[in-house]
Amino acid sequence: MTFPGVRIYLVAAAIFAFAGMAAGAQAACEDLVAAFDRAVAARSVDAARHAAADLSADIVCGARSDEFQGKLLDFLVTYAGAPGTAAADREHAVALAQRTLENSRNWQMAATLADYFMARGQRVNAHRWYEQSVSFLAANPGISATLAERRTLMTRLAAAKSLANDDQEGRTTIAYVPTTREIDGSLGGIYSKALLRARGAEVVGVPIPINFYTNETRFTPLGEKALQELAQAAQAEQVRTMRLVGHADPRGAAQHNMELSRQRVEAVRDQLLRQGIRAQITIEWKGAQQPFDVGVLPYRPSQEEIWQLDRRVEWVRDALPE
Repeated sequence: MTFPGVRIYLVAAAIFAFAGMAAGAQAACEDLVAAFDRAVAARSVDAARHAAADLSADIVCGARSDEFQGKLLDFLVTYAGAPGTAAADREHAVALAQRTLENSRNWQMAATLADYFMARGQRVNAHRWYEQSVSFLAANPGISATLAERRTLMTRLAAAKSLANDDQEGRTTIAYVPTTREIDGSLGGIYSKALLRARGAEVVGVPIPINFYTNETRFTPLGEKALQELAQAAQAEQVRTMRLVGHADPRGAAQHNMELSRQRVEAVRDQLLRQGIRAQITIEWKGAQQPFDVGVLPYRPSQEEIWQLDRRVEWVRDALPE
């Protein structure tokens, strides 16, 4: 038999013991955070990686795993892009960043890595990681991403896809960088429904990198491939109506650009119909009046790149409810 006074003592002792353990665990977590901060301050990639792993495994700090994985990625990308970082060290940091993302599957972290590649002129790698970012969003519909964040991601992805497939109006021959497919087989990337989520009535302009020969309505080989992807997306979704808008770069007279954008968007519409698209397709043309929004890109593009981005056809779509 246990007397009341003894029971009170045992309970109090247990409370004090638990409090002591909690305080010790919190102190241990703070020590791990300090170790991570020291590694970052010392610009030590491996030390930061090990410290982030220790934080994730800790009983208290583990709840902040995503936070420190994000900080680790920010450090790795900043370190890789810093002037004076040796090539081997830069490659090591980038490889570690990619492995970190493959485990975390964080859409914002993937977009950050894509920004790094975009700013360094590595368009194919940028396109890959922007698409990975979209794929992470698509795989986790409960993830919070605002309409502004989705539009920025769409714009940067579209720019990476256009620039990765820039055949300079048919003057060069390069391999086409295709749109990836999601797990269910549907087209991802710029066609992913994850980028079309919004509250209320919204429209989203999806820039399609359909290339033409200079001052012509004839598609380049890569332009043909981009148009085939557009047709595949429209067929898969069984769309009943499509709205296409043609744009031109600002070189040449305004009236010429307006007429060229009209003729090109007509060519896209006609080719879609020839490929069996049964939708009612309406078209508009803007000439050079609505340039591509290069202000949201993570670097300052060259004039040639800006013109490439301005030359586009947009599929204007109704946003899906969140």
